[in-house]
Amino acid sequence: MPEHLRRSRIHTPGCDWNYTDSCADELIELKRVDRDAYEVLAALIIDAIDVGLDVDDNGGDTYTVPVGWHVDRQRHFSRKPMPWLGELKAEGTWGRQVDYRLYFLETKIAPDGEADAILGSSCPAGKGVAGDYDQGGQTGDMLDAMWRGIKWCEAHDPVRLWRVWE
Repeated sequence: MPEHLRRSRIHTPGCDWNYTDSCADELIELKRVDRDAYEVLAALIIDAIDVGLDVDDNGGDTYTVPVGWHVDRQRHFSRKPMPWLGELKAEGTWGRQVDYRLYFLETKIAPDGEADAILGSSCPAGKGVAGDYDQGGQTGDMLDAMWRGIKWCEAHDPVRLWRVWE
């Protein structure tokens, strides 16, 4: 994978975070059903803002950038560029056999500018682990997160641009 795709604004402190309305609602629900998993995600966001996440942790237990390799670009993004997508991770607690993901895009105002904000676009209910893992379902969650991000960017005033797969 090209190194520039593995670099993210979450590695540099001081980045603003925004959330789609749906993602904010999903985080509230996660806090209700699994407070520990919610707090792991919240701590990762705070660390990203305060100090930046460690580049060497990419692909480990805390986050992966980018994700979405199995999304069919030609089928789902024929008219708009496919967003670059990342995920923060939290394991389910209290014996739950699920992992939680907070999918995010990087956004900016200026076409030639660097990403200046992170957009939390989706926090699905959780995915199974081990034998219960469903790659197709997770890819569908990523596709949904991408489109939520696009819609948020286009509705934002001023309109924001999303980082694209290059």
